[in-house]
Parts: sequence; structure tokens; C-alpha cells
Amino acid sequence: MNLWSLAAGINQSFHVMKHSLLLSIPTIIFSLLVSTSCKDTKSIKQKEQEKNAIEDLQKAAEEMNRQQAKELESTGGISNNPSVMNSTIEATRKLEAASTGDEAKGAKVMRVFMEGLQQDMAKLSSLQQGLEQATNYATIKTPEDIDEQSVKVKNYQEANAELTAKIKSGWIAQLRINLEKEGLKESYINEFIRGAQSSIGANKADLLLVRQMDDQLCDAIFKQHAILKKHLGKWQWNATAGALDFEDNIALENYNQQAIRIQKIAEKQTAAQKRLLKVK
Repeated sequence: MNLWSLAAGINQSFHVMKHSLLLSIPTIIFSLLVSTSCKDTKSIKQKEQEKNAIEDLQKAAEEMNRQQAKELESTGGISNNPSVMNSTIEATRKLEAASTGDEAKGAKVMRVFMEGLQQDMAKLSSLQQGLEQATNYATIKTPEDIDEQSVKVKNYQEANAELTAKIKSGWIAQLRINLEKEGLKESYINEFIRGAQSSIGANKADLLLVRQMDDQLCDAIFKQHAILKKHLGKWQWNATAGALDFEDNIALENYNQQAIRIQKIAEKQTAAQKRLLKVK
């Protein structure tokens, strides 16, 4: 089996793996827009300010979505650069300032939610770099080198598990807590939560699939590490081919099985991302 093609497949999988937490944000934002509709009791000026702020927020969310779709199409992956959220957060901040009463409080809750999400993105981006380093097998000299790489994979896997829990129920639970902290009426909270649940629910299956693929990716890398550790001294890095040369055919076969698995994981992730971003 061609080790070079498998090595290329591994590199591609990490590129594709750069999925973003933002995939569900535009629809969540739109649920907020329903809650922040202008009331008849407000002045014409106040209504106009809120209307403009809502339009700016919608434009920011749509532009963020377009940027992600373009990146996915051109590179095969989506980066976790937290700055991509800046415009949307700023638009939400303006909506918060332009609104009054419950609408202002609801906008604040949404802004806080997105700022938390941006922090999650920053953490994921940092750990993702470690995950990529964990497959740099050219640097391995000792068993301790492999152990250090495995720690980076474990750190990413644990963060991935935390994000999985947030998608399943943590986001909704935190939104409710923050809404209650603002002293909002139960009817408003329930309306807000219903909108958020509907928005997240529409994307939840694919969001969780991306997270599941990340977990499987970590497992495949762990298995590669185990193979490399078991056969240390009986393989070497071929710099010319950019791949590993094994002395033992069984070890080679086992390693290749995991490399093929990584390729399949990357393909499933890409398909899920395209569905989330409505990219064909």
C-alpha cells in the first residue's frame, strides 16, 4: 500500500477537521430576532433603531455563514479563528444598546452566549494545533516522545467531549440560567428557549456527528501511537516520501488501517459540514 498517499490523507484529515462551532449560530440568532421584535408601545424612533440593529445583526450572521461556506469550498475545512465572530458579537452589542426592557436583556444574554462560544473556539483552536503536532512522527525518538504526543490528543479529546455535552443540552441550560439572572418573565424565557431549541435542534444531528468524528479521529491517532510505541526501533521516518517505513508487515498493515480510517472520518466530517452550511 502506498504510504505516501496515506500520509497525504492524514494531512488532509486535519485540514478538514478544522470545523467551527459557529455552524449553528445564524439560526440561533434568528430565534433571538423573533423575541426582539419591536413593540407598538415604543416610539417610532426606538422602533427604527431596533429594526436597524436587527438588520445589521442578520447581515453579520449571514456574512459569517458565507465566509465559512467559501472557506469550506476552497480549502475543504473551516478554521476555528475566534475573530470571525467579532462582527456578529458587535452587532449584537449594538442591538442591546438600541433596545429597552426585555429586548435589551435578551440581546445581552445572546451576546454573552456568543462571547462564551468565541472563548470555546479559541480553546479548540489552541488544542487543535497540539493535535496536529501529535501526528508529526518525524520527531519521535523515544517512548516518552510518543507519550507527550498522546497527551495532546487526550487534551483535545476531553475538550471535544465538553463541547459535545454543550451541544446536547449545555447551551440551552446556560441560556435559561442567564435569562433567569436577568429577571425576565417566564413567558419570555420560554419563548426564547423554544426558539433556541428549534434552531439548535435543526442542526444538532450534524453538529454531534462532527464531534463524534473528532472523537473517532483521536481514537485512531491513539492506536497509531500504540503501534509506533510497540515497534519503536523497527520503523523510521522517510523524509523523502513524507511517510513511515516499517520493517514488520503486520505493523505496517495495522498502521495503514488507522490511516484509512482517518481518511473516512475526514470524508464524513466534510459531508456534515456541507449540510450545515448548505454547501453542495
